Amino acid sequence: MLYYIYCNEMWNQLDGLTGLLSQKSYLNRTLNLQPEDKMLIVLDLDNFKYINDTYGHQAGDQCLKVIAECLKKAYSRYGNCYRIGGDEFCVLFRKPEKEKYCREKFYWIIEKQKKSLHMLPGASYGSALIEEQESISDTKARADANMYANKKARKQARWPGRMKRMEYMQDLVALNRKKRTGGGRRSVIFGAVMLLLCTPGLAGCQNGETAVSEKERSRRA
Repeated sequence: MLYYIYCNEMWNQLDGLTGLLSQKSYLNRTLNLQPEDKMLIVLDLDNFKYINDTYGHQAGDQCLKVIAECLKKAYSRYGNCYRIGGDEFCVLFRKPEKEKYCREKFYWIIEKQKKSLHMLPGASYGSALIEEQESISDTKARADANMYANKKARKQARWPGRMKRMEYMQDLVALNRKKRTGGGRRSVIFGAVMLLLCTPGLAGCQNGETAVSEKERSRRA
């Protein structure tokens, strides 16, 4: 009976889909952090909703499993790996001096896996050192802030034109809120229409892809 209770409790500490430690395990651990827990690393998958919507949830689950394996191969030697949300992962890391090495290994393994699973998403990354006088929630907030900054930088590096157009559209929306007169709304609508007309293929862009000119398509073909 005791063995059954022990096995059941151990099973509850694992995420059923990926085999990583679960959110429950993460919460239990962070209530009693150990001296060797030096850094919190958080990762969030890029465009994961698009994968579920386009390829189906079964393909999305397969991506989660593969990402979890990549995470274990890169980090398990120096930390505990957790799945703490739908497409959110984290690592309680023991060796901050190994962070760069493990991060590069993680991204290298992902790129290798993409050769056989083409829809495999990338992952945005953030980290924060665990401070003795700071709560773990504040540490996670710092790591999350770094992760979202990384996500934005990755998007800008991959799709610079699209990011500029998105910022322009946001400016137009803000202008529309300030100008409640008919002329103000018309100027905003005119600006949005001109943006679409002057940006070939913008309306057809999906999954963060920028429009590609006919010349570029011919070159790639």
